[in-house]
Amino acid sequence: MVITGQTHSSIKLLEDLKKTILRTIKNQISLSDLLENLKVDENKLNEALIELENEELIYFNKKINLIERIK
Repeated sequence: MVITGQTHSSIKLLEDLKKTILRTIKNQISLSDLLENLKVDENKLNEALIELENEELIYFNKKINLIERIK
């Protein structure tokens, strides 16, 4: 048995958040606008953005807090 430190529900929440982010971003959006639209915890949002960036679905410019959809 492998213990990952994340529960099944938190993994599902993260996957649902990633899908919602992709539906929300049409071309580009600022981080503050995305936070305002989704009304989620900033830490969870950052975790989802990092995963989406690793999957090469978005580009997150951390200098100007701008998120762009790639695919």
